[in-house]
Amino acid sequence: MLLIIMAAALIIGITICYLRSITIALMIITGTALSLGMGCFVYNIIYRIPIFPFLNLMSAFILIGIGCDDIFVFFDRWDQEKLEWLRKYQNKLLAENADILLNSTNNYDDVPSNQQENPNKLKRSSSHCLSLFKHPEEIRKVLLSEEALVEIMSNTLKHAGSSMFVTSFTTSAAFFTNILTNISFIQLFGIFVGTCVLIYFAITFTTIAAFAVIYEKHIQNIIFHVLSMCCTNFVNKAVNSAPAKLYHRFSSACRDFRNYIFGHFMPLIIIKLRYVSVLIFLLMGLIGSFYYPKLKVPSTQKTALFLKDNPMEIYEFSMKSQSNGYLKEDKRLFTYPAISFVFGIRDIDDGYCADIDDTVR
Repeated sequence: MLLIIMAAALIIGITICYLRSITIALMIITGTALSLGMGCFVYNIIYRIPIFPFLNLMSAFILIGIGCDDIFVFFDRWDQEKLEWLRKYQNKLLAENADILLNSTNNYDDVPSNQQENPNKLKRSSSHCLSLFKHPEEIRKVLLSEEALVEIMSNTLKHAGSSMFVTSFTTSAAFFTNILTNISFIQLFGIFVGTCVLIYFAITFTTIAAFAVIYEKHIQNIIFHVLSMCCTNFVNKAVNSAPAKLYHRFSSACRDFRNYIFGHFMPLIIIKLRYVSVLIFLLMGLIGSFYYPKLKVPSTQKTALFLKDNPMEIYEFSMKSQSNGYLKEDKRLFTYPAISFVFGIRDIDDGYCADIDDTVR
């Protein structure tokens, strides 16, 4: 439990630094809890699996990581679509103001000189409208319109939804392949985690997407009003404090460093050294697989929890073949103990793998 809390705290810290929102960070943990709860419901009620191994609890770590990736993808795309919508709206506003200015200029030529207005005044009024658009409250009102939210959400789900679905589906399929093993607990672990991953995708695509709209329209406004009413002096002091300034400088430096690495340095390296990088990684893969340390196929089908020279495995791999009960002569087992022959029974457990008490069907 302590490790789960530490993992959740680490994810929350990274999310706060990246998205600058405690609420969104808490949504990752909430989504994990919801997916675990719904996964247990599907696991016990729909799949009707009576046993729940302790190994299934390890799915919390996996879900936190996968959920964090999905939410990062979603909110990154959400912010990009908001900026794109604002850009389109601003271009539309510029075009409309240009048409108004052009029509006003044409009408200005037809009006008598004593009734003409100064064209510079018209230009100033047009630029004044645009300057109002740059105000944060004006931008917020524009973004919170129903038309804007519908278009932003549709574009976000159209672009981010396909990426999240592909990653979630392939991850879930990878866990479901554990059904092919003969170890019951691994089978159940794969079934449970694969189900929870798909449920987390559904939660992200529906609940968290709906929460994004609620967060934009209501929660941000409530937080702003509460802070402005109760903690104005504290917030002003905190914003102007040395730690806050240091944090802003640090975040700005990290953002500039990220933009430089992924926007300039890495593309330059990839383009200039594309043949060298492919050759290096190809050689590393071939050398590691066939020369040193060399990819080794298991020499036996026996399940080994330790190395062969470990005291816990010496009997299974070294001493077992030397005991009387396992010596082979003339292609038959040579044993000193008395042998009992039982007919009509096979050494196969054909019971339900998910139920310990069910041994034979």
